[in-house]
Amino acid sequence: MIAIVLLCLSITQNPDTDEARLFGEWRWINVSGGFLGITKTAEETGIRRRVVFSKDHVASFYTTTASGDSLTFRNTFFIQPEITFLSANPKPVLIIQGMNKKQIIVWSGLDTLTLRENSPDGRLFQYVRIK
Repeated sequence: MIAIVLLCLSITQNPDTDEARLFGEWRWINVSGGFLGITKTAEETGIRRRVVFSKDHVASFYTTTASGDSLTFRNTFFIQPEITFLSANPKPVLIIQGMNKKQIIVWSGLDTLTLRENSPDGRLFQYVRIK
């Protein structure tokens, strides 16, 4: 009987969609996957990128060059639980308006964020929190 109750509770629980955990500034460190499964790091490409998720639900993407920061994309975002290609159980998915792919949120500790495109040949973008 207890096992049935625990099973029912685990099925109805929502995944971690705590947006407050996402708020802040994140530095891009690598991208991997895609159709060819290639990995590229910030060091290899010489490109420095960062993203800021604000409390007013705006995602701002920047590229840094010798002449300074350049805003490359900005739009609103939200997180919602969705069934993904990885699991029949809902996972937190980041949806940024104007981007054509939803991204599955995967946390590694408190300071590492992986955004995985929600498709079998999708890319994984890894970020670390800027303190």
